[in-house]
Amino acid sequence: MDENNKLKSEYEYYLEHKEEFLSKYNNKFIVIYNNKVHGSFKTMKDAIKFGMKNFNLGDFLVKQCSPSNDDQQTFHTRVGIFAWVT
Repeated sequence: MDENNKLKSEYEYYLEHKEEFLSKYNNKFIVIYNNKVHGSFKTMKDAIKFGMKNFNLGDFLVKQCSPSNDDQQTFHTRVGIFAWVT
């Protein structure tokens, strides 16, 4: 599965379970990999560091659990994530 399809699948998983995640992780950043939440963090930076340590770049999704409207999807390339973290 290519990177964008992988991230799209992880995002769809988030949307399907959004209400459950809001009750557990409201306003936290979660790391989703293979349709499972692997951690929740106060900052996006901490979530990305965790994802990079445990998974390959581009294979995990970091999403802030928020009751806001999620109609806009943004998927970042490996270059964008790597450049932001360093």
